[in-house]
Amino acid sequence: MPFNPNIPQATDRLAKSQQDLLQNNQQLDTSFGINHYTFSDLTVNNGMHKQCQMVEQAVAPVPGAGTDSLFTKVVTLGELFFVRGGGGTPIQMTRADPIPLTNNYTPESGGGPVGAQFSAGATFLPGNLIYQYGTFINGAGMASSGTIKFLKTFTTASSVVVTVSLICKIGGTSSSRTLSLERGSTTTTQFNWNLDSSIITSYVGLSWTAVGN
Repeated sequence: MPFNPNIPQATDRLAKSQQDLLQNNQQLDTSFGINHYTFSDLTVNNGMHKQCQMVEQAVAPVPGAGTDSLFTKVVTLGELFFVRGGGGTPIQMTRADPIPLTNNYTPESGGGPVGAQFSAGATFLPGNLIYQYGTFINGAGMASSGTIKFLKTFTTASSVVVTVSLICKIGGTSSSRTLSLERGSTTTTQFNWNLDSSIITSYVGLSWTAVGN
């Protein structure tokens, strides 16, 4: 029986309303128990949260001054957002598409598998950022230049920050030459790198990271 907010009436006798009141109390206990330990729970967990279910919103809420809001809405799947008091742009907190480090991956931008020398992974960071990482292992020795394709496509090229590091042969190397990111080569889908050709035999690959939106 659903909760009845209209009982007891002023003219009702307790003997008449007792069953209705009992059913209301039972329904309150059931409804509260959807996200909490129930009123009737006899453990120390009484009243505490078990989970927090939120109905997906079509429009972001606008909390008043001095309050903030968490809410969910559908992007591709249901995702969690945070919005500060007074409104503003909601900050996306989750995205359900992390990709572990994958060899010979196919970039989201297309073009088919990149080759067995390449591995990459990607995950989401709160604030609607994408963090990507990977390696290029050439085996016998490095090339003097090359292109890395991102696993996921960024939205804004100017937001993307890339770092690159050399991977040397077992036993190390005494070389102090620098691997470089080619200026202006970073787009939403890839970047270029260069290495002094006189030391390419000392290294077998590189690792990289990229973050942006």
